[in-house]
Amino acid sequence: MIKKVSGALPASVLLSVLFLGGCQNETRRVSSGEADPARRIETIIQSIARNAELPSRILAADFVEHKIGDGRLGPSDFFFHARLKVAMDDFPKWTSGLKEPYNNSTFYSAPPQKQKWWITEEDFKDLKLYETKKYFGRFNGWMGFDESTGYIYVHTFTI
Repeated sequence: MIKKVSGALPASVLLSVLFLGGCQNETRRVSSGEADPARRIETIIQSIARNAELPSRILAADFVEHKIGDGRLGPSDFFFHARLKVAMDDFPKWTSGLKEPYNNSTFYSAPPQKQKWWITEEDFKDLKLYETKKYFGRFNGWMGFDESTGYIYVHTFTI
């Protein structure tokens, strides 16, 4: 039997509308790195230093972080992409003790806004992937080592 609801909406419907109306799935850039190349390197060094000793000198760095959500009705999600340039002879120092990516985080990811320095999906297939926890403190994501260029690509995210 179906009951007819008179005039007023039930409280549960009103609460649902208010709750869902506040949810936004907008992506916004949190940081796009720094204009000064030395400052970009220093920012990455500081980020790594919170978690581990720097294995070798970083020659260049680019990074961008995006945030999805506003944190009002639940946590926001963050997506971090970076490219680090190190001497190729230093790759063994960077990979020492690293494991495979956690949580099967081995899929290609690119920043929502195209970055000229980010790796293509085709070239991504040639990277050697490792976990990000040691250097960046996050279980989700990967560090991809490009042995032909000396670049380390980093993708981390929160969920």
